[in-house]
Amino acid sequence: MAESAKVSSKGQLVIPARLREEMGFKPGLRVFFTKQDGGLLIQGSRFDALRALRGSLPQQRLEDELMRDPIRDRD
Repeated sequence: MAESAKVSSKGQLVIPARLREEMGFKPGLRVFFTKQDGGLLIQGSRFDALRALRGSLPQQRLEDELMRDPIRDRD
């Protein structure tokens, strides 16, 4: 069954609730748009790369970074 929606003056488009529920689209989900066969393919990302990387880099306080001596670090 085809469903329709209007594009707002700000370029926003509301995905009908039934389709959002079926596809598992939750608030905050990143979606990707791809032109395909004269239409538009909308895909939700099941993988959030930034969240996956969280905690994988060593933490360093900004104050420590700013206080480093750049001349000493060159040697």
